Amino acid sequence: MTKENKGNKGIISVEATIVLVTTLFLILFLLDFGYVFRAKNYMSYVIMQTGQGVAFQTYKYGMEESEETFELVRNILSLFNYKSDSSVIRTAINSNDYELAIKQYMLGCITTEDELKKYGIDSANIEVVKVETEDNDTVQDIRVVIKYQVDFPFKVFNIENIVLQQQTLAGMWKLE
Repeated sequence: MTKENKGNKGIISVEATIVLVTTLFLILFLLDFGYVFRAKNYMSYVIMQTGQGVAFQTYKYGMEESEETFELVRNILSLFNYKSDSSVIRTAINSNDYELAIKQYMLGCITTEDELKKYGIDSANIEVVKVETEDNDTVQDIRVVIKYQVDFPFKVFNIENIVLQQQTLAGMWKLE
């Protein structure tokens, strides 16, 4: 060995360790980020379907005074394989308890408990934060805000989960 290389004997091992550990953390972070992105995308779909569904249900139940119109709507919905909703949702909407209607409708949009677990979401941690309705002469809207927790598959930097909050705005159909 030459005199120049004697002082640099273990430097390659130290550099490789630093690079490999940094690269490993980066890869695990990107995997966690992708996992959260998939969960957020799934819950975006669920909350959008929930908001639109409840908005449409308010229109449907507003038409129930007319039996012919109600049967026409029921027949149209059956063409699209639309499942009939429960009486809990109907009662909640008719009494303007939109928060209960949102919770019940959301349970119908989430396919299974296993589907949520696949995305690292526990159904017990899904919380309806706010349900607002805006009603004036020209517009009637329903805004739904939910909060949920996504558990990371890899605990990088000792971070176990992240809490996300999402919202949707759906135009409620009005009877004229």
